[in-house]
Amino acid sequence: QDLLDNLIEQKLKDQEIEELNIQVKKNDIDNTILNFKKANNFDENAYGFFLQTQNLTDEEYRKELEEQILRIKLTNLKVKSKIIILRVFCK
Repeated sequence: QDLLDNLIEQKLKDQEIEELNIQVKKNDIDNTILNFKKANNFDENAYGFFLQTQNLTDEEYRKELEEQILRIKLTNLKVKSKIIILRVFCK
């Protein structure tokens, strides 16, 4: 049941992302990977080894990051809109 709920929630989020035209630029993904490498002191070899341990190609990892960033942007947009509503309501 939890798995089904998660799948439904994911699909609903995907629909919202599409409806709101939320997008991730290649630069966003590049910067995320660069920050990950810096935070972990990874050179290209260490990054490649990390991908191997995760059984991912660079392309697959980038796709996962894109999906994560899309969901973060959706969450941020929702929170920001609630903050604006609260500010207007509290005045």
